[in-house]
Amino acid sequence: MANLDFSLLDTRIDEALARRSGSGHGGGFDERVSKLESDVKEIKADLKLIGKDVAELKGRASAMPTTWQLLTMVLAIIAITAGSFFVNLGRLDRIEAQVSRQESRLDRIDAKLDALASK
Repeated sequence: MANLDFSLLDTRIDEALARRSGSGHGGGFDERVSKLESDVKEIKADLKLIGKDVAELKGRASAMPTTWQLLTMVLAIIAITAGSFFVNLGRLDRIEAQVSRQESRLDRIDAKLDALASK
């Protein structure tokens, strides 16, 4: 096997890195890292706020009634309304019976008055 000489490649890499300023990472590396660090701090603060908002939403959602609870409430309201309707309907029948009795009494009184008037 032949030995490959990488010295030319190493030289070219060293020259390319030397053309860059600083330690070979490009200019302003420290500034970019510090900016990234401050951005990460802001992201963490935002995530904490989002976490609080999510916790509040979970609390509100757990306090909301389920579909079955809502359905039960609606059915209960319908049952109460129907029950009160039928109770009042029975009362109305009793009132009509009382009115009918009073009308028959008034008819009898009218008949007696007519009989007295004709004498």
